[in-house]
Amino acid sequence: MSRDKIHLDDKLTLTDEQKQQAEEKLLQAAENGRIQCASALAIARSLNVSSRDVGKLADMLDLRVCKCQLNCF
Repeated sequence: MSRDKIHLDDKLTLTDEQKQQAEEKLLQAAENGRIQCASALAIARSLNVSSRDVGKLADMLDLRVCKCQLNCF
């Protein structure tokens, strides 16, 4: 199954407030359409949400996670 298909089928488990906060943090941390894995994981921890949801949201925002340390994204 392709990456796009997986993310289209999965739903975010974030509240509207968590989603808004995560979007803002992801966009602030991103450079040239990319966000480092460590930054994405820190955003997930700071909002007490799953790294999977942060990864899905990054995909929705057309951000690519780079320098991935744990293969979470």
